[in-house]
Amino acid sequence: MSLKTPEPIQIFTPLLTPEAKCRKIISKFKFQRFTPNSKMCTKEIFNSICQSGQQGWAIDDEEFHEGVRCIAAAIFDRESNVVDAVSLSGPKQRVVDNRLFEISAGVVATAAAISKGLGYVPKVRGANLNFKRRSQDK
Repeated sequence: MSLKTPEPIQIFTPLLTPEAKCRKIISKFKFQRFTPNSKMCTKEIFNSICQSGQQGWAIDDEEFHEGVRCIAAAIFDRESNVVDAVSLSGPKQRVVDNRLFEISAGVVATAAAISKGLGYVPKVRGANLNFKRRSQDK
């Protein structure tokens, strides 16, 4: 993300807020162009945050330094608050498109392990955890 101070925590904080609040947070960012790939408008940042939320990780694709890509994943505390992030940076020649899944999986796993250590228990989307015994199981 092309922010004045590119902190991974700033990338993930809006993920957990309603859309209007997220847009308000983003609107306060001070955009600065560091490279030709720097995102310079609220809509670009918002779309990137939405994509990050869906996939569970974010990518800085030469947005802060030319020739450098960064993949980050959020770290959560026991109350499901984003408290930090784990990131991996490398030259674009090594952090290539056909390795993004592999690399991001490692970053996400590391963030998940740290989150677990902080007491975070992920919520299972769409799961019904109120199981009832079926009559034949009695």
